Amino acid sequence: MRYILMSLIVVLALLVAFLPGTHAQAEKQSKATNSEPFDPHDLSGVWGGQSTENMTKDEPPMTPWAVAKYKSAKTNWSNPPVLGAEDNDPILRCEPAGVPRIYNGFAHPISFIQSNEKIVILYEADRVYRIVYMSRKHPLHPDSLWYGDSIGRWDGKTLVVDTIDFNDKTWLDRSGHPHSDQLHLVERFTRVDRDHLQLDITVDDPIAYTKPWGGRKIFKLEPTSWELEEYMCDPEDEQKVLKQVMVPEAAPAVPK
Repeated sequence: MRYILMSLIVVLALLVAFLPGTHAQAEKQSKATNSEPFDPHDLSGVWGGQSTENMTKDEPPMTPWAVAKYKSAKTNWSNPPVLGAEDNDPILRCEPAGVPRIYNGFAHPISFIQSNEKIVILYEADRVYRIVYMSRKHPLHPDSLWYGDSIGRWDGKTLVVDTIDFNDKTWLDRSGHPHSDQLHLVERFTRVDRDHLQLDITVDDPIAYTKPWGGRKIFKLEPTSWELEEYMCDPEDEQKVLKQVMVPEAAPAVPK
């Protein structure tokens, strides 16, 4: 239902955009909204509107190990692109996306549940969550987790999430950039104004990259009526998409 409504909203927005004074009025309303007082430590609400693009368009500084892994990744965003059954993106097999992949290639919103002891990040994509512990250290004995072990702290107005203890099974983005189990991920969430949440991501993995790198995502506060909806990866549905959409797309064009 939400996506049908969004399509209608886009059409109406295009029509209204050509009315005299529309841009000036919209800019004035936006400035008024963003100037309203807000608590930068309050991340409640539903945050969406982020780009599905990778963290950066620049090629990260890969080690030979990472280059070999990266070349084995075959997707629609590879160079050259791969379609159909040859696409080996793990999410097509309903494997967990992991972080920061869940921000790169997905347009689903996120939300937060906050307390003094922990902050829970809820993801509509795959209906998953992460617990950021605010009052403990990382465990001494790692378990190699899909989403890692996350601890957090406030640095002024910024929530800093420090995550380690990953397995090496996920991709960092939709192009297939890899990581090892030595990945150290730092996410910095900053509510820059009432309606926008900035996420700065730093990837530090000495096995896969010669130096730290990362990028930025911008989220928009959605209306209070928005809720996170159910979005699950079902293997049967994925097979239908593969057979009915991806394989036909990969087939050579038939001359008319």
